[in-house]
Amino acid sequence: MAHGLTPAERDRMVASLESALAAVRGAEVTTDCRDCAHFESPDRCGMWKAKIPPGAMQHGCDAWEEGVPF
Repeated sequence: MAHGLTPAERDRMVASLESALAAVRGAEVTTDCRDCAHFESPDRCGMWKAKIPPGAMQHGCDAWEEGVPF
């Protein structure tokens, strides 16, 4: 019984992984305020202790942090 990969198997796996990595790197990243750890409903930011300005909710800010994942 052989162990390891043939060169063709390895090349196919590498190509598949590179394709997946390119897709992940190209994925849209969201920093919506509602997904931020600092968001306090319905329209307040706990980081800045202020009301979130109109139009800023969807874009977030540089202080955006990963919120609770559920």
